[in-house]
Amino acid sequence: MFINPGSATIIYTSNFFQPDNSEFDDDYFFIGPQLLQQKASKDRYQGIKAPVVYVCFGTVSNPEFRSIFQSIILQFNSFKGSVIISTGGHLDAGEFNEVPDHIRIEKWVPQLEVLSLADVFVTHGGLNSVQEGIWSVVRLLVYPQTGEQRETAEQVQYLNAGIVLEKQDIEDAKLAAIVEDLLKDKESVSNSLKKIRSSFIEAKKNSDVRKIIEDLIEKS
Repeated sequence: MFINPGSATIIYTSNFFQPDNSEFDDDYFFIGPQLLQQKASKDRYQGIKAPVVYVCFGTVSNPEFRSIFQSIILQFNSFKGSVIISTGGHLDAGEFNEVPDHIRIEKWVPQLEVLSLADVFVTHGGLNSVQEGIWSVVRLLVYPQTGEQRETAEQVQYLNAGIVLEKQDIEDAKLAAIVEDLLKDKESVSNSLKKIRSSFIEAKKNSDVRKIIEDLIEKS
């Protein structure tokens, strides 16, 4: 994973969440995720109906996303809760057809705030997004777009924190059924998420990067 490791490598996750963690020795410092606290948007989501499904595939543009979002809108047309879709700044709500009132489409959302309300997070598998979902104890459905994201997605599934989505799951209109099944499995997945979150909290106790560097200089 690291072609030219130095005297120390600082990793922004926990050892527990890191795939193949047995391969990492004491020269690797796991300091947990660095969460960006965003300003709360007063009353923006007041009264939103549970359960809440949050969908976001990051900010990198992909021509396929428009059709994927439209498919999700159709699949969740009769969903009994709420769906929040963040298009990553690329698409407006007006570009989609037949959007029911319980589905909100926004270019950007305060992610941690939305995750505090969400029951399921459909994500592309970017490490920051996944770790924010875990921190918020939200069940994950990961639709990876790159090799790195697939590795993260497979770790999520391996640790029972969520499920890896494949393209056909969306194209064959299976997503709504997968979400419903995941919502039913409350205790098992939630306990797994809490276990990973606890590992983040433990790792963040060692997150003083300046001290790590000063200690290395002192030893050299």
